[in-house]
Amino acid sequence: MVFNSSGRQLIESNGFRLGDTTTIPSTKSYCYLGTHFTLSGSMKLNMQQLRIKGLRSYFSLKRSVDLSSISKVALFKLYDALIMPVVSYGCQVWLPQTQLLNIISKMKDRSPKDSLTGISTDCIERLHLSLLKWSIGVNKRTTNAAVWGDTGRYPTGIQMIKLLVDYHNRLALLDSNDSPQLARHAYLGQKSLKLSWY
Repeated sequence: MVFNSSGRQLIESNGFRLGDTTTIPSTKSYCYLGTHFTLSGSMKLNMQQLRIKGLRSYFSLKRSVDLSSISKVALFKLYDALIMPVVSYGCQVWLPQTQLLNIISKMKDRSPKDSLTGISTDCIERLHLSLLKWSIGVNKRTTNAAVWGDTGRYPTGIQMIKLLVDYHNRLALLDSNDSPQLARHAYLGQKSLKLSWY
């Protein structure tokens, strides 16, 4: 895929030729292994698609679970097992480009209220908060900090940052072991070009 920071398709981009007869047209977005890439390199479309898939899983869970017959701990385990893998799919690739990571990394420079407000505006965290509010039976306008505190849950961004750091550590371990894997070579290439990955 050829990226263009402006996000516009280039006029001279008529597509790529595969052999003599097949032309692969240029598009504004491309889905590869469930991850959506756009011309500008933005991952906003990918996050929106993951949220839609997560909402489908959430509403399916909501239809099939009776809150009076299941404990909160069991419901949260169901969320972690059924919905969290859907919404965090490929977060090692798209999380570094999100506003969420920017907000969490600059928490020490901001007031706690501003940080929590920023975290709660993330589209995936809104899904998580919706489940938490439904599980404890409060209005959707209830303060998010109280909901996180009452349920004992952390924002999903923190769990995804752990996945990101673990992935980065695995890549660094591949580098120290001189592994012949392609991921190691891509990691080293990015480091040698001094490109920011996270």
